[in-house]
Amino acid sequence: MARNYAALLHEYLEEMDILSDAEFGRLCRALLAYSMDGREGQLEGAEKVLWKRVKNQEDRFQENYKEQAKAKRTAGKRGAAKRWQAMADDGSVMADDGTAINDMADDSKNGYTETKTKTKTETETKDIRGDTPPVILPAGILPSPATTFDRFWAAYPKKVGKGAAQKSFSKVKVPLEQLLGAIERQKLSDQWTRENGRYIPNPATWLNQCRWEDDLSPCVQSQSGETQRQQKAWTEIARQIESGDVI
Repeated sequence: MARNYAALLHEYLEEMDILSDAEFGRLCRALLAYSMDGREGQLEGAEKVLWKRVKNQEDRFQENYKEQAKAKRTAGKRGAAKRWQAMADDGSVMADDGTAINDMADDSKNGYTETKTKTKTETETKDIRGDTPPVILPAGILPSPATTFDRFWAAYPKKVGKGAAQKSFSKVKVPLEQLLGAIERQKLSDQWTRENGRYIPNPATWLNQCRWEDDLSPCVQSQSGETQRQQKAWTEIARQIESGDVI
């Protein structure tokens, strides 16, 4: 911003007491005109003697003002660039086109500050390895849907169609403990233990069809081969006796 005042020092009152009011007035008017556009007017009286003193003082004031203004602009640009860079680094500032503001630079032509943008093309990922510790929730706080589904998934013996199972699980309104109890009971059923779990329904099907309400027959322990052979032998003897083949 251009300076809109001139260097009219208090000490001029004492130094120029030899001038009449008219001469002093013309000197002040000439000073203001020179301060605005550098134009030197025609002075007629004794004020001409003091004009050089006033003019040199004004020149020094203008030079000092320009240096201070330049220093302030430079400091302001540096401070603004640091603030914008810090905000761009943490992703909190985005341009209108969805790009993150990355840097600030001075425009040498007009003195304004322009922004340089850099599109974010990489997503930071974290590699998480190792076992996940169990989640212990404070008393009175309900587990999140993700936590309850993880417990269901861990308990269900057939691990297929996890995405579909999670979608179906979100629609189930019964308590989780009821589901887990039904799973543990049905794990011992004849259907779930037959042929290495061949007839266990997919988890999504189990949830969609409310299969936790199924009353499945318990598994009957298969007899050993020796017991089966003994039963078969006694059955053959009984047949022979009945047919009269054994005397």
